[in-house]
Amino acid sequence: MTLIITRGYPGSGKTTYAQAWVAEDPEQRARVNRDDLRGNLYCQHQGLTFAQEQTITAAQHAAVRALLTAGRDVIVDDTNLRLRHARNWADLAVEKDVPFVVIDVDTPVDECIRRDANRARVVGERVIRDMAARFRFPLPPVLPSERTAETPPAAYEANLSLPPAWMVDVDGTLANMGERSPHDITRVLEDTCHTVIADLVGLLGATGASIVVMSGRDEGCRADTETWLEHNLGDYAALHMRPAGDGRADYIVKAELFDQHVRDRWNVVGVLDDRDQVVRMWRAMGLTCLQVAEGNF
Repeated sequence: MTLIITRGYPGSGKTTYAQAWVAEDPEQRARVNRDDLRGNLYCQHQGLTFAQEQTITAAQHAAVRALLTAGRDVIVDDTNLRLRHARNWADLAVEKDVPFVVIDVDTPVDECIRRDANRARVVGERVIRDMAARFRFPLPPVLPSERTAETPPAAYEANLSLPPAWMVDVDGTLANMGERSPHDITRVLEDTCHTVIADLVGLLGATGASIVVMSGRDEGCRADTETWLEHNLGDYAALHMRPAGDGRADYIVKAELFDQHVRDRWNVVGVLDDRDQVVRMWRAMGLTCLQVAEGNF
């Protein structure tokens, strides 16, 4: 399997290339395009809300993960001009243990504008020129985040002189999201509580261990998350969350949060989490991690 990431301005020919590439071997190859998902999910290609765009991101990443898991080669033919967007795809490839290839489609701006004017969904000259001014070729190289599956976090060595603690995840562990997208942080107060896990956490706390909540949620929903935890969990010692706007893989973010806030402060007895990539990371670190649900996503 391979993940191909295209970069280029609207009208540069990314989609034409991607469609031809898939047509060469349609049983093995697949194309996942963000704008197509906008039309499929919301019947419009412009003017989506922030929450809707987050849902598109979640759907696109889920589709690419599922296709790679099924053994398919995948091409993502979006503009991907922001380096962090391309890096997110590189991180996903590392997460799935597949190679990635970046194809830069460097078409002259005037030609992009001409092509754009002759297609059904017009982006517009002003938008294309603005992109060209902000993102000039040659584009910077795309590398995975510093911490990847190839560079696991340092092994954890328990320090019995520190206070004992259990780390607990939120989404999929303590909280049932239902139909809420994990990227829609405006609705976290709607989540229901996984009472079996909450009761278990209460028993762990009764042993004298502190509860450290380690969440992949964006820091932007801290206040609502704290309100939810106070109502459904009660006492906990700390809540650590993904920095605002950080789109990297969960296992990368949580490993960094651990190093910054937990490693030298607590004697970690164990972890409750659900997602495969995060569970693997905790166990690779040497921690006891109890996986509470299916987590292949």
